[in-house]
Amino acid sequence: MTYNPALGRNQAASPTPKPHAVGMGVRVRCASGEELTLQQLEQIEALDDAVFAALDGDATALDESVRLYRQTARDTHPAALDESREQYLKKAEAIVADYQAEPGGSLARTFAALEILTLVAE
Repeated sequence: MTYNPALGRNQAASPTPKPHAVGMGVRVRCASGEELTLQQLEQIEALDDAVFAALDGDATALDESVRLYRQTARDTHPAALDESREQYLKKAEAIVADYQAEPGGSLARTFAALEILTLVAE
């Protein structure tokens, strides 16, 4: 209870609303309308983390990206990966374009970008 001077009396504190979590009544659908499970969403998030780390030059993340991409593509509807795939392509293409414009750039990042481009083309 807290004192509210406008009311001249104590009033119960209003509860803080809890954020909705997937699996708690919130449903996520891919562009095709297929509902994604919590496991599928977690796979896509892990894949996103690995791919973007790989594109930043992390060789271990590149290996993990290949494994996670194939697993996620196998376990989810193809449309579920469309948005992520578009983001991977944009970043990878930008890295390759930067290297072409300035060949002294990071060879590790450029190699990873080419690997990711090849991977999403499978």
